Amino acid sequence: MNNFNTVTATSAPRRGFTLIELLIVITIIAILAALLGPALAAAKKHATIATCLSNQKQLTLGWQLYADDNHGLLASTQCKTKKDWRIGAQATGGTPPPWNSLNVPVPSITDPIAKVKWETEEGYREGVLFSYAPNVDVLHCPGDNRWEANEDAWDSYSGMQGLNGEVLGGEKHIIPLTKESQIAHPADRFVFIEEMDSRGDNINSWDFNIGPAPQFNGSFWVDSPAAYHIDSSTFSFGDGHAESHRWLMPDTLFLARSTEDSKGSSSTGTAATPADESNPKFYRKPTPDIVHNVDVTYIATHFPCAENP
Repeated sequence: MNNFNTVTATSAPRRGFTLIELLIVITIIAILAALLGPALAAAKKHATIATCLSNQKQLTLGWQLYADDNHGLLASTQCKTKKDWRIGAQATGGTPPPWNSLNVPVPSITDPIAKVKWETEEGYREGVLFSYAPNVDVLHCPGDNRWEANEDAWDSYSGMQGLNGEVLGGEKHIIPLTKESQIAHPADRFVFIEEMDSRGDNINSWDFNIGPAPQFNGSFWVDSPAAYHIDSSTFSFGDGHAESHRWLMPDTLFLARSTEDSKGSSSTGTAATPADESNPKFYRKPTPDIVHNVDVTYIATHFPCAENP
């Protein structure tokens, strides 16, 4: 009988990562995270546009239904009393309160953001649009993070000054429309706009100084636009549709992001450059002027009022 030598195969010892290899992997992961982080944040910010457009459409549908039930009368875009589309948070605070017209007493809330959120939502419940768009969530754009900078603001949208809004002495060429039938081009005229009021709550209607059509020369910003979607903002129109608009001028983006609260001349506006930290947030002349400023031209073209119905 032959004897065979049996050879037992043994596996090679398992080898783990060396310290240098682990450090290389960790470094690669860190680099990828640094590269992808801003891109993911930007994608998330752009994704808020869909929610914002939905908010705009719901608000505008409520605005249309209110007019239908009130013989074509437009809801007031001021924010002071129960006769307006909402009561602004600034109407419930202050010493003494300027209006303080809520039915429900302001509860004792220590967190300032939670308090202004409650005031904003309760003010909407007591305004004229809530029964037509009964969802307080439509007031806030998820891209509006002013509260993270400790600004007492929760509302993201304002109604147009030219649609039954306030009349100020400084602006020229602004006569508000008060009836839905007076809007000659509803598919081409704004109803709600995103606003970035650096003082907190978006106070009253969104004001703009519009020059005479069709060139709109002399137009300038009164209130500030917003850029809650990186470089874009949303608008709703009189026919009920909503759209996103990308700002193209550096001066517009500077204005939309500025936390300044200074004012220029209320009758002529005040020119400024983005490099000037003291340039005005309100009553601001566009840079460059409207002839070469597509953003201000876009606003002026779609801004509703008796001079541009």
